[in-house]
Amino acid sequence: MTREHCTCEMWDDGDGESGPHLAVSFDRDCPLHGATADPEGWAEADVEDAHFEAARLDHFERALRATMPGLMDGGLIRRAAQAGMAAEDAHYETEWREHQAARRAH
Repeated sequence: MTREHCTCEMWDDGDGESGPHLAVSFDRDCPLHGATADPEGWAEADVEDAHFEAARLDHFERALRATMPGLMDGGLIRRAAQAGMAAEDAHYETEWREHQAARRAH
C-alpha cells in the first residue's frame, strides 16, 4: 500500500504587525486536501472564487466608467476591465513567484 503525501505548500509567514503564523497554499491536486479528497469543499471554494471574480470585474467596470464618463460601449468597458484584471493578476503572480524564490533561497 502506497502512502499518499500532501502536495500543498506550507511556510512560516508573518511580519511585525501580524506576528508569525503558518501560511498554506492548498493544491487542488493534493491527494489529501485536493478536489478528489474534498469535492464539496472545493466546489464551495469555486463558487466563492466565482463571486469574488464577478465583484472584481464589477469594480473594474465602475472604475472605468468613473474615469471615462463619456464611454458608453458596455462591451468595450467589459473587455477593458478584463484586461485590467489580467494585468493585475500577472503582477500578483510575479510578486508571488519572487516571494517563493526568495523564501527558497533562505
